[in-house]
Amino acid sequence: MNNTVMSYKHSSVGKTELPPTVEKKKAIIVDIDNSFCETEFILDEIEKLGLTGSKKWEYFNENVNRCMVNDWCVMLVNNYLALGYEIVFLTARSQEIQKTTLDFIMPYLKNYRYKYNVSLYMREKDDISPAWEIKRKWLEQLQYIFFFSFAIDDDIENCLMYKSFGIPALCPINSEKQIENLKIHYALQKIS
Repeated sequence: MNNTVMSYKHSSVGKTELPPTVEKKKAIIVDIDNSFCETEFILDEIEKLGLTGSKKWEYFNENVNRCMVNDWCVMLVNNYLALGYEIVFLTARSQEIQKTTLDFIMPYLKNYRYKYNVSLYMREKDDISPAWEIKRKWLEQLQYIFFFSFAIDDDIENCLMYKSFGIPALCPINSEKQIENLKIHYALQKIS
């Protein structure tokens, strides 16, 4: 199936013109932490150890390979790869651990021929912006290359940002902490 993007332009004489079509690659967006794999336990350990600032992220980066994957997400990724989709891993992880992250993800792909259909977009090394802002910056560029069928992301702020781009978002709830965050988000919506 071809994903052709068309927009209509009205000329001054009232005729509708069709501009040349722009071909985009069909893709899905997949978040890594608490979507593709579970990292909440690392954040809990960081909190218990009282780590902050750079020590917090050093600990996180050193421990990301201890994560368990979410089987449902791995199945989705493999199924969409088999259907010919591009997989865009969009994460707030730092580019410092790009190789570590790719080395973690790739073995879960059923067939390595798909490695060319997988891309990884990450936080720049010194960027301290919120995750939704980092992902928004990437999407502003990627929207011209890909037609996104949907996004998978555990963070409600990221899901709302995807919605603003017209991308449906699946927001998995993997922990009690996420349920509490959703309750807070919806309570704040009712107030405003």
